Amino acid sequence: MKKNIAFIILLFYFAPAIQAQEAEEQGPWAPLHLFIKNYYSKPDFVNNNTYLEFSGGLSTINANKVDIGDNFQPTYLAEFRYGFIRYNEELPVRGIFSHAKDYAFISTISSTFKVLDIQPTGLVTDNWRFGLGIENGYGYYGPFGNPFILLKHNGSITWTHIDFYDFGSSGNNQNYMQRFDNKFRFGGTWSGGVDVHITKNILLSADYETSIIYPNFKPLQWTGMFIFDNATQRWIDYFEPQALRMFGKTWPVVKFAYKNFISYVVYNMRKNAGYWPFESDRPISFLIYRAGITLSL
Repeated sequence: MKKNIAFIILLFYFAPAIQAQEAEEQGPWAPLHLFIKNYYSKPDFVNNNTYLEFSGGLSTINANKVDIGDNFQPTYLAEFRYGFIRYNEELPVRGIFSHAKDYAFISTISSTFKVLDIQPTGLVTDNWRFGLGIENGYGYYGPFGNPFILLKHNGSITWTHIDFYDFGSSGNNQNYMQRFDNKFRFGGTWSGGVDVHITKNILLSADYETSIIYPNFKPLQWTGMFIFDNATQRWIDYFEPQALRMFGKTWPVVKFAYKNFISYVVYNMRKNAGYWPFESDRPISFLIYRAGITLSL
């Protein structure tokens, strides 16, 4: 374990030298070309399959240290996704594969959508959203040589319509909540989880999701945030050929843990400053736990 942690730290220093050595044999632009080919294009031997996904779960809404006088009721998620899934099984390490999804989705997150007959107290909200997302990661084969367990990390952009049934008992919350009430607001989600193949074309999933909804869209701050996220999340992808050789079959777990750890830390910072690491207003946030079923067509 210590060896693996040390490798991630030392990767910053030694991987450029390794890439440079390989570049002498393949040309000065070989590392960059390999990175673009792997992560911003589709190899010829990888095929897209259409998929449908249905999921539901429990979520909590957070006003993030704004005094609204009351708590929100628990909210319940129902979501539908349509997109494309692909597997890359031609990797230099036996026993693992990579996977990716691109999708569009629509969902409701509402206090009024109840699976169980319970009567919680607190403020009632009714929300629906749509958006576009990407998902990727690595997985392991099952005992019969087919893809079995998928470890994943996910990001999406969203447009959410929030309806507050009331504004609570505190007079301090009116302006804050009115910035969201009955309006479409831009936002983003970050999530991680595990998919399990129960048949070749059916997967069961368990995920957590963190979601941020901005009170206003600021293009410059969002662009800077987007660059920051890609730098912290994707630098590790640039050195993936070396990481695969170093970690072998444990690389899917290492990458899964790293990316989801970064996403969760960043989410906790953005609960109080929506465009962190830049100064910005407090957003509304959701923390969602979900289960779902995917049908690969």
